[in-house]
Amino acid sequence: MQGTSLKEPNDAARLGAKDKPVSFLLIGNSHAQSVAPVVDDLACQFDMAGILNWEGLMPFLGMTRETSDEDVSDMRRLLEAYLTENKIKNIICVARMDQVWELAAGGKVIYQGEQLSPDKVAMVFEKELAALLSLLASDGRNVWVMEQVPRADVNPIVAVRVIRDYTEAAKPEPHNRILDKVVANLGLPNLYVFSTRDFFVKDGRVHFTAGNKLLYFDDNHLSVEGAFHIRPVFLPIFEAMARERQSPE
Repeated sequence: MQGTSLKEPNDAARLGAKDKPVSFLLIGNSHAQSVAPVVDDLACQFDMAGILNWEGLMPFLGMTRETSDEDVSDMRRLLEAYLTENKIKNIICVARMDQVWELAAGGKVIYQGEQLSPDKVAMVFEKELAALLSLLASDGRNVWVMEQVPRADVNPIVAVRVIRDYTEAAKPEPHNRILDKVVANLGLPNLYVFSTRDFFVKDGRVHFTAGNKLLYFDDNHLSVEGAFHIRPVFLPIFEAMARERQSPE
C-alpha cells in the first residue's frame, strides 16, 4: 500500500472509504505501512477515510541518517499545517522506534547538525518524542500511539522452515518504556498509547506464528496476517472515532 509525503501528497495513500472526507491520519514509517491493511479494512467497515503517511519517525524528531542531505528543520511545521489545512482530528502513529538506537550505535544519526552519540540517544529521543506528541495532540486532536511490536533475533520466515512454531525469549524494550513514560508525563487526556504485546508474548516467549499463519514477514514487520491478528487493538480506536463523528459539535 502506497504512502504519501507531506511535501508531495499522493491520493493513492487514501485508506477506507473513497467517497468520504479524510478524518484520520496513519503516520509512521514502514511499520505504519505494515498495519495499513487492517486499518484500511476497519475504515471501510466504519465508512471513514484516512491517509497513510510514511515519512518516517526520525524526520519529525529532528533527526536524519548520516547519508541523507534532507533538511528536517521544518518537518513539524509542515505536519502541523497539513493537519490544520485538512481538518484532521484523529491520528494513529505506528513506527519502529528502536531504529534510532540501532543507527546511533553505528554513528549514523545526525541531530542538530552533529552526529548523535549512543549515550545521548535515550535523552534526545524522549525530549523530541514529547515535543512531537504534544504537537499532534494539540487543537483537540486525538492521538493513538502503538508500542513497537517485539523484534526477532532471527528472521521468522527463515526460522519456521526449521521450527514450525518458532518462538524467542521476550527481551527488554527500552524504546517502549520511554514512549510510555513520555505519554504518562504529558498527561494529555486525548493522547493514548496501546500495546500489541499480549498478542505475541506468552509465558515469556514471543510467538511469530498463530494458527499455522506467519505473523511477520521479516524480523520486525508484521505480515498482512500479523496485521489482522492485532485487529482487536485497532477496533476501539475506530469505535471512538465513530462516536465522535456522531456527537454534535
